[in-house]
Amino acid sequence: MQGLPLAWEDLPAGVHAAAHKLRRVARRVKLLFALVGLWLLVSFALALALGIALIAGAPPSTALGGYLVGFAGMSLASWGIWRHRVSRL
Repeated sequence: MQGLPLAWEDLPAGVHAAAHKLRRVARRVKLLFALVGLWLLVSFALALALGIALIAGAPPSTALGGYLVGFAGMSLASWGIWRHRVSRL
């Protein structure tokens, strides 16, 4: 039994705590990148829809208002998901 590497359970508590913190940070970063990617995708889709609506002859105030409402709603939803999920990670 001498010369064998230590089992994971035999490591000091500090190593377990550091590994747990590292996994937690990795999950948070993964969630952040997923939310930012989704936010960018939806922002691009909203900007594209705004451009198409303006080219098609929609009233600018209505089209811009719809864009701003959609953008604000998507931003608030992303922020709410981040605040709710990050407390669980």
